Amino acid sequence: MNSDMREKYIEGRQSGMRPTDAARFADYSNPKRDSSRLETKDEVVIAAVKIIQADTRKRHLYTRDQAVLDLKEGIDIAKKNKEPQSIARCVNELNKMHGFLAPEKKEIEIDVSHQQYKNRLEQMSDEELLTKIGGEKGLIEDVEFEEVIDGTSNE
Repeated sequence: MNSDMREKYIEGRQSGMRPTDAARFADYSNPKRDSSRLETKDEVVIAAVKIIQADTRKRHLYTRDQAVLDLKEGIDIAKKNKEPQSIARCVNELNKMHGFLAPEKKEIEIDVSHQQYKNRLEQMSDEELLTKIGGEKGLIEDVEFEEVIDGTSNE
């Protein structure tokens, strides 16, 4: 591989070209294949691309602090122009960024003992239920049962 072509490829990548375009710019015969090989196997190109990417990230870094300053500036401009909707949007964005609009977390305790008690009652026979209700003293006397399904009697 020609080192002049490699340098021209790196130059193309530094200028913001995609790998295939940089390979075409460097006069490689098969830009798609050659760019793939350069980006994955050529250590000089790999190192150069990493440096280019790190530099690009530094130049285009937009931090949370910068966003807050921009939104505050937007609020000031909206106040000067007397635009309450713009102020509200900026304040809403600031609230989102700071987590003030996060849903509140509420914990609810559910007492499952009532459900368990209900299940136990449903499994008891009629005699056991009568005993449970009237106890041993026999408070309930002369009881008749009628089976009702869907609101109609089965008798």
